[in-house]
Amino acid sequence: MPEEIKIRELQKSDAFSIAELSVQLGYQIDESLITKQITSINSNKDHFAFVAVLNTIVIGYIHGFLSIRLTSSPFLEIGGLIVSKKYRRNRIASTLVRHLENHVNDCKTIRVRCNVKRKSAHKFYLNQNFIEKKEQKIFERTQDMP
Repeated sequence: MPEEIKIRELQKSDAFSIAELSVQLGYQIDESLITKQITSINSNKDHFAFVAVLNTIVIGYIHGFLSIRLTSSPFLEIGGLIVSKKYRRNRIASTLVRHLENHVNDCKTIRVRCNVKRKSAHKFYLNQNFIEKKEQKIFERTQDMP
């Protein structure tokens, strides 16, 4: 790709672009919720989010966070990664992953959970030297609010 991609920290003004990109993964998310989440992420020292920008257009993002479990060493988890369909296969996703890893260089392990139906994402992570560790199911319950 001849044009230069810049990686910068996620900003509130990116909310609309994040919402548009998320639709490409099948998520319909309200821009106001994304703005609220950006505020939370940017104010939490254990969360990191970056966007890939071409000229002034956000064409991808990555969100990672430090995860601490009682029974394992802390690790960096990718909570979200997407590149616009128009710009995929140009090493932008791998650049975002590398940027996140370099930003949080004191964490030896990086993990990602990936939906079983996202076969192209599985190939991407395997090509990035990730190793498939396990399959799992996620159970969720919504609590009634008083």
